[in-house]
Amino acid sequence: MADEHEVSRQDNYVGLNVGGKIFKTSRSTLLCIPGSFFSSLLEGSVPSAKDDQGNFLIDQDGKIFRHVLNFLRYGKLVLPEGFGEYSLLECQADFFQLEKLSEYIERHVSMMSVGLMFPDGKIFYTTKDILLKEEKSFFTKMLSGEAVVPRDFQGIYILKRGDSKVFHHIINYLEKGVIFDPLNENELDSLEKEAKHFGLHLFADHLKSVRFMISRRRDEGLHIHFYYCVNSPCVVYKTLHGGYDRDLTYYGSCADKPDKTRNLLHNRSTVYKGMESGVVDMEIINSTKPASLGDVMSYLEEKGGPNRIPSKPKQSHLSQGCIRLEVLPNPNINFYPRQYHKT
Repeated sequence: MADEHEVSRQDNYVGLNVGGKIFKTSRSTLLCIPGSFFSSLLEGSVPSAKDDQGNFLIDQDGKIFRHVLNFLRYGKLVLPEGFGEYSLLECQADFFQLEKLSEYIERHVSMMSVGLMFPDGKIFYTTKDILLKEEKSFFTKMLSGEAVVPRDFQGIYILKRGDSKVFHHIINYLEKGVIFDPLNENELDSLEKEAKHFGLHLFADHLKSVRFMISRRRDEGLHIHFYYCVNSPCVVYKTLHGGYDRDLTYYGSCADKPDKTRNLLHNRSTVYKGMESGVVDMEIINSTKPASLGDVMSYLEEKGGPNRIPSKPKQSHLSQGCIRLEVLPNPNINFYPRQYHKT
């Protein structure tokens, strides 16, 4: 009986000769992901050869394969510190038909630190995810290899030009999706040039909104640029309307508690004297489901009232999934919120 048990236990193990390296693992480990190369191999539905010891011969890199096998064992990607052969690992994920491993690799790579060295020697570290926030930018081309950018021995990208003094503003914008940092005139000038150089077209439009609000900050009426975005936070740039910050305040429908207020912008920052930016609390616009563009339009019209906004908000399509709405004030009537009073 003991011999039979030993034979059964050995039968449950499979030998793999991957690029000359021998691996022993259980059938259950190799079959843990249905529909993979290993399922076909062990079912005999793909041609296979064996070495003299009966190990399946697989023409792949054995050094990389150990990470594939560990993924099958532990259900997660476990890599040593300093690992850099993601391209090879991705090739094996494709070869072994392990889609879940490919997803883990993509997620792991997106969180990796990326170093950028400016001409003055200053180095910024950020993540691939952040640099890929804007499509078709210099950074997306750099990371995909479409734009050839030299790297030093540590893998840091060496940029031929760029202003390191304002680059932290760009990183903060890409991370948050809105210009939050206070700016002075010189920084604004430099950022406009940097946005053009790095091909950050949406960032350039946000800068235009900042410029516009600065030019209108002394007007009587309230100016609003509302960025409605599907895959990123919705944000607003607005004038401060003579110092008042109540112009986008939501007054609850509870008539006997008119003092219960909630501002449409749950994160706010004064970017320049007389204007501010903020991230929109979309639940105020629609508390039951994700607010649509129509919901936003209705909200802005309702807040202004038919006599306060001269026309419907103007729409500008900036990119797929991102639209800028411009709310212009009626020059003859101030824009104040409607308050609910007890009747």
